[in-house]
Amino acid sequence: MKSHTFLKLFKNNGIRLLAAGTLLVSMSNVSPAQNTPRVASLSKAEASRASAAEQNKYTFIMFWKDQDTTTKSMWSTLQQNLSDKNTASVVAVNTGDPQERKIVEQYGVSRAPMPLTLAVAPNGAVTGSYVKQINADYIQQAFVSPAKSRCMLNLQNRRMVLLCVN
Repeated sequence: MKSHTFLKLFKNNGIRLLAAGTLLVSMSNVSPAQNTPRVASLSKAEASRASAAEQNKYTFIMFWKDQDTTTKSMWSTLQQNLSDKNTASVVAVNTGDPQERKIVEQYGVSRAPMPLTLAVAPNGAVTGSYVKQINADYIQQAFVSPAKSRCMLNLQNRRMVLLCVN
């Protein structure tokens, strides 16, 4: 009898229940430093990322292979647009550096076109990805609300599914 009542409730309010469940999952509290390993065991980029997360800052990670004009231009743009902001830190990662292998594998960028910049929110969500070129507008668009970064992190960690029903 109870299962029949539940099915009737779900049939009548299924979309509302699904939306409420999705909202609850996305509102789950994920602290920025929750999964931060000890700083002594981290590479330069990982330490920069962990420090920024503790300070509730974004990290712009520029991955590169060759120091060509495209790489230098991207790095210059990042420096010009983020050096005076207290909301973000910038770090460059040479994908060929064995000490940075862990972060290269973490973001799965070893075969990506370079240079590549990832904007990472304090909670670890990737909020922007820029290949070969970046500008001030792209940088500004990478800063998202805390609620959006929580949703993005849950989607990226495959803990939430976005479902559209017409």
